[in-house]
Order: sequence, then structure tokens, then C-alpha cells
Amino acid sequence: MNRKIRIRQELYRRICRVFHYSTFEKGGLLGIHDHEIVSCYLDRKGSKGIDFYKPDPWFLRENIGIIQQNCDEFSFIHSHPEDWPLSYSDISYIRKFLELNHKETGYTALLKGEELEIYQIGPAREIVKNELIIF
Repeated sequence: MNRKIRIRQELYRRICRVFHYSTFEKGGLLGIHDHEIVSCYLDRKGSKGIDFYKPDPWFLRENIGIIQQNCDEFSFIHSHPEDWPLSYSDISYIRKFLELNHKETGYTALLKGEELEIYQIGPAREIVKNELIIF
């Protein structure tokens, strides 16, 4: 299940810049096509607290539809302080989303400072950190 996910350096820098100027627990969606992150959508209306991000349902509906027209898969993305790992609530949210949408696998990404990590949630709901290749 561990895959190598690619991202172009320009898009990586743009994601870091957009999230860097935001507060922590800011989120959005990534479009993934052929194991490459090709797009990023920032959720400007999602609710957030000191330790959670909850996506805006209208944002999800509209942008997942757009991503599905051009990409194989999508990933949630949100930001944490550099020393915060993927949290239990992060994992619970993506698992619930997958279950409600009858999907066996999915992705979630975490931006910690300027380090982007991407995780795949598998059919048994296991979580695997994927290797990110910046090119």
C-alpha cells in the first residue's frame, strides 16, 4: 500500500506559502492524478480551533466534484505546528468520511511548518505514511 507520491516543486512551495500565512488547523483538498499531487484548494470557510479543522460542507461538495473530473483521487490537507503529529481526531474524521462515501482507501496530508506529509488510509483502516517526491 505504501506508494511514492510526486509533487512539482512550484506547487509544493505554493502550498507551503499559502498555509504558512494561515493559522494552524487551516485546511483544504489536494487533487492527485497518477500518483502526483496536481492541485490544491484552500478551504476559506472551514471551522477551526486550537486543535481541530472541520471542512466546510459546501467547499467539500463543490471541490471534490471538480477534482474528480480531473484526478484519480483527492486528499484532505491541513496544517499543524511543526511538532504535532497526525491526531486521533484527524484520523477519525478521514475514516468516517471514507465510510460515509463507501470508499475503502483514501489520503490525508499534513503540513507541519514547511514539511508536507501524506498518509494513505487502507481497506483495514490502517495508516501508512507515503514517500513524497518533490521534483
